[in-house]
Amino acid sequence: MIGMRTRFLERGASILAKIFLSLVLCVCLTACGEQKIVNNIRLVHTIGYDMAGANIKGTVLMGDYKKQGEDDILLLDTVSNSEFDLMPRLNTKTEDPIEYGQLGVVLFGKKFSKRGVALIMKNLCGDPNISSRMHLAVADMDATELLEITRQSKNSYFLSDLIEQNVKKGNLPRNNLQISLFNFYGKGRDMYLPHLSQERGNVKIDGLALFRKDKYITKINIRDALLLKLLIENAKNGSFLVPLGESKDPQNDFILLKFLDTNVKFKLEKREPTPSISLHLKMDTQIKYVPNKMSLQSNEEISIFEKRMAAYFEQEIQRLISFAKNNNVDPIGLGDFVRSKSEKWSSSDFQEKYSKLETHVDVEFKVIQSAYIH
Repeated sequence: MIGMRTRFLERGASILAKIFLSLVLCVCLTACGEQKIVNNIRLVHTIGYDMAGANIKGTVLMGDYKKQGEDDILLLDTVSNSEFDLMPRLNTKTEDPIEYGQLGVVLFGKKFSKRGVALIMKNLCGDPNISSRMHLAVADMDATELLEITRQSKNSYFLSDLIEQNVKKGNLPRNNLQISLFNFYGKGRDMYLPHLSQERGNVKIDGLALFRKDKYITKINIRDALLLKLLIENAKNGSFLVPLGESKDPQNDFILLKFLDTNVKFKLEKREPTPSISLHLKMDTQIKYVPNKMSLQSNEEISIFEKRMAAYFEQEIQRLISFAKNNNVDPIGLGDFVRSKSEKWSSSDFQEKYSKLETHVDVEFKVIQSAYIH
């Protein structure tokens, strides 16, 4: 009996050992397989699209993983008469196949974005290998030029990191492929993308590109980008400079605010004949700087300041909405809001009424913290 038990235990131990050995071999083979794949493909991190006469130019930035201990960024470009032919043409210029499963940014050149980006959006929407967290952006020049500047950073993810940082800590509203596709295909709203330029040889974000359907129409600066952010999401970061215009020293005649938390609510006051929408915006802020002449010591002084800032932001937001209506773009999604409150809604009918849309803005401004009070 004892012998049978011993043989049973030995047999069980042998089976467990074989299972363990198989698992170890699988892990080793998997690791080797991944290493082999990385060493035999080119991973595109950034791709740009430009017009080249009547043709289309594609430019890619790729990291070179074959040079251990070295940071090398490869830049390749090609020209074709079709967006669909760019990747096969680029493949003819590398010793390894090109893959874009780690794509971080798609950059549209100025001329290309004005022509229309519908085919690119359709391709991105239908490719399961592309992350929904990647970013799209518009350059104020050819994408190739801006990517050449980016190449000098030795970081093929530079543009992606730049945009992400300004979304989390700066004035840009949340923006990725998923959000862009929602705005692009959604009824009653238009797409907005980060707008990039160069300054003294460095790439910078200088605002947002505003689209109507698939075409780039106009842009707003980084200051107005924060106003838009306040209207479409809860903004917990971002700095805003309020000029006072009361001094002969304009460099110091301003107030610097940081948003700690915001919340906006929309209400449809009427549908016909022209829609009317009221917006209530709550803003909790921190004062980062005020000029020496301004005193905010007492509760009464702070209350007066809050009312003054509330009136200022009501005026600024109305200005931004008027700018969007005058350019027939709807980055806020006012059309979508009216659609959500209407049994019958027509895109064409709303477009006819959009320029006459009535908006009433009410701002509740609160100073929660102050790092700079005299």
